[in-house]
Amino acid sequence: MTPSWRTHRSVRFWLTAWNVSIVAVVILTLGIASHYVLQGDLIRSLDRQMLDRGMGIVRALEQAPADEEKRKAEWQRREAEERARPTRPFRQPGRDGERNRSGSATLHRPRALTLAYLDYMRLTPEAPYDEASFRRAAETGEIVRVTTTLEGDPVRILSLPVRHDGRVDGVVQIVRILSDYQDALRASSRTLLMLTPFALLLSGFVGAFLTGRALHPVRTLRHAADQIQEESLSQRLPVIGGDEFAGLAETFNAMLDRLERAFRQQARFTADASHELRTPLTVLRGNISLALARSRTAEEYRETLERVHQATERMSGLVEDLLLLARADASQLLTDVEEVPLSEILTAAAEAIHDRAIAVELPSDEANLCVNGNHRLLVTLFTNLLTNAHRHTPPEGTVGIRAIRRRDSVAITVHDTGEGIPPEHLPHILDRFYRVDDSRSSKSGGAGLGLAICQSIARAHGGTLEIQSTPGKGTAATVTIPLA
Repeated sequence: MTPSWRTHRSVRFWLTAWNVSIVAVVILTLGIASHYVLQGDLIRSLDRQMLDRGMGIVRALEQAPADEEKRKAEWQRREAEERARPTRPFRQPGRDGERNRSGSATLHRPRALTLAYLDYMRLTPEAPYDEASFRRAAETGEIVRVTTTLEGDPVRILSLPVRHDGRVDGVVQIVRILSDYQDALRASSRTLLMLTPFALLLSGFVGAFLTGRALHPVRTLRHAADQIQEESLSQRLPVIGGDEFAGLAETFNAMLDRLERAFRQQARFTADASHELRTPLTVLRGNISLALARSRTAEEYRETLERVHQATERMSGLVEDLLLLARADASQLLTDVEEVPLSEILTAAAEAIHDRAIAVELPSDEANLCVNGNHRLLVTLFTNLLTNAHRHTPPEGTVGIRAIRRRDSVAITVHDTGEGIPPEHLPHILDRFYRVDDSRSSKSGGAGLGLAICQSIARAHGGTLEIQSTPGKGTAATVTIPLA
């Protein structure tokens, strides 16, 4: 992986690229929008100017006589009066239109024509600037605005109807060349195009700088995470500030806490399993070595084989327990699920305890109490709980099992009047290989997997296991399982 590839594929690169792209899209959108807004404003301003001028002409024409001969006589009278006035300097417009100071034609001479295409006052033949808009204004009596070309120039034409006695008898057309307006629009677009590269370049530099500042905590977290190894899981990521990256660091630290606990639990589990397996293996090796050291009687060989058998039975049970916990960790514990009557499970578990009478208390509607699960595992669950209760309860004490129906579940409690569990041991009593009696050579105790197995079976069936105990008074282990 080359450095340039990594740079071009970095989050900083992509964030900067996205920032520049968004700015480009915004500039393009604003440019297009401003172009059309400016164009519309200019056209509306132009229409207002043309309308003011056209309405003045229309009002003057509507005050003129309706009769054509009288209008022509009125026009001749006005021309005679104009010729009689003293001459004064003025700008003579050309026939095709007026010129602005820069020399470009901007406004054609207005044309006021009758419906027969005659000059409205002089009654001389003259063609309209745009015949289609002329006809439309004459027929509808409305003001008509069109944009077209005239003699190769883009123009805006305003057609206003002239009325006498409520009917249209003429049309005035005002023409404005749009070259100046189009030049203004092109100049605005050129300015925007010239400034766009500088805006994008500035946005790229600013985006890269701000992205680098924003991603600085990520680089810090990455550097700290690189230092965490299997042997240094106690290290934690630095939590800087109170933003999303700080929340991410806290989440990673919480994950590291869980990983550290899991690694420690796994290491302890491996060490404890090795210790528990080494004890029966040592017994096997010692007895076999003694049996092979010299010739023995048949009775001595039988005693040796019995000790070997006991050691193998203990090791076999331990291996089965470890395999059961491994299947539970892999979510493969619960198989062959069926609807099992609760009374069958509790009765079978109570009958497995041969040395003590177990009182079984079931609800009055026990026939309707069924759970979905594995019959063998459920019997193992309650047999283990009853075995623990029996082991830690003196002969004069009592051990019982009681089921109480709740709304959608059933709570089964194994209770005893035994020695109880000290409070400092209760938080760890469900841990694997944890025993209140720390002596590994205790013959009365197991390997410390019984309650861990019970909890795994309860969880596999969607239930829970809770232990409550008072030293000297007894212990109550409650399993809550959903009903079928």
